[in-house]
Amino acid sequence: MSRIRAIVMLSLFYLGLTANLQPANILAGVLIAVGVSFMIPIPPQRLQLRQLPTAIWALLRYTIILILDLIKSGVQVARILVNPELSIKPGIIAFEMGHKSEINAALDAHAITLAPGELVVEMTPDCVDFTHFLDVTHSAESLHAVRTMRKDMLDKIFPDS
Repeated sequence: MSRIRAIVMLSLFYLGLTANLQPANILAGVLIAVGVSFMIPIPPQRLQLRQLPTAIWALLRYTIILILDLIKSGVQVARILVNPELSIKPGIIAFEMGHKSEINAALDAHAITLAPGELVVEMTPDCVDFTHFLDVTHSAESLHAVRTMRKDMLDKIFPDS
């Protein structure tokens, strides 16, 4: 059942990206979704309706916070580019993510990598990631609070992952 759900979601995602509802494109989207669903392991998950409102609220908050983080870090990088005399201290910070699942760890790392000036360099099997920051002094201050909040939201969106 979880594989069928994944195929439907991937197909809808593909159709949303292509914005083409021609029968050949729909068939291509379904075939791609079937192929992808067999390439990645899909853990069985039970849909729990009582957790759905919490998951939707967490997803909405996660999306808004991610957009605000992107804007904030984009402005910081733009300030550095406009004023090259700004003193920055690039560096790498190791951070224990503490996620229970690979999907939550991957989504957390992806959110970091999306932000300008930040890049996940490596993730270890025991959920420690090494992140490069354009300015370590500013990033280290808020890193723990942001990562903890993101972890809590991802655990609510994917509770049993």
